[in-house]
Amino acid sequence: MKFRIIAVMFLAVAATGSAAGEGADLSVVNRIKDQAFNHSQVMNYMHHLADENGPRLAASPAYQRAAR
Repeated sequence: MKFRIIAVMFLAVAATGSAAGEGADLSVVNRIKDQAFNHSQVMNYMHHLADENGPRLAASPAYQRAAR
């Protein structure tokens, strides 16, 4: 059952992606990829949230720091 759900989701995403890609402006796509691969701050944010604040329960001081 789980495999069927995953297969249906994959097919839906593949169909959507192929339909959306027909009129895509490659210069815009390349700019987005450049930002994602060369200028992303995701790892810095994740390091700060996960390593510096540590585990946090709801309404704990660490939760409040992470929320700010």
